Amino acid sequence: MLPGVGAYSTAMKLLNELNFIEPLEKANKRKASLMGICLGMQLFFDESEEFKITKGLGFIPGKITALKKVIQSNMEKIPHTGWSNLLLPSSRKNWKGTVINHISSKESVYFTHSYVAETNDVNVLAYFHYGKKKLVAAVQKDNIIGCQFHPEKSGDVGLKILSNFLLK
Repeated sequence: MLPGVGAYSTAMKLLNELNFIEPLEKANKRKASLMGICLGMQLFFDESEEFKITKGLGFIPGKITALKKVIQSNMEKIPHTGWSNLLLPSSRKNWKGTVINHISSKESVYFTHSYVAETNDVNVLAYFHYGKKKLVAAVQKDNIIGCQFHPEKSGDVGLKILSNFLLK
């Protein structure tokens, strides 16, 4: 589990200084299940533009972009803080066999973030709407799972997601 609160470049610097990058890379190589939450999910991507372009772990192709650039509107508040429903991507028939299994699109999860992931649809496990934009809520690439939202703050729905991960 790779949690996350803070800034991308600082987190990558600390992962490097604490010698955590190599163990994460080894865990990924041996296909161990890894889950990232919020910033933890973002660190799985190739890079982030938060404060400066910073190289990430590169486990999932894509980049992390400022939410204000993506929504291009003054109508939505930044950071996005609150509850949103998870949406099934068009590339998936259902969430069976994933950490979102047994979660209804009528149930919501808790977000608090100012940056979002941009990746190809094949890696997207769930989207959410913010204003008129559909944004990445969760990703999965093989053994790597990431949630932009906070399952630990999402009540019973979040507990189901964490339980699904632990039972995987």
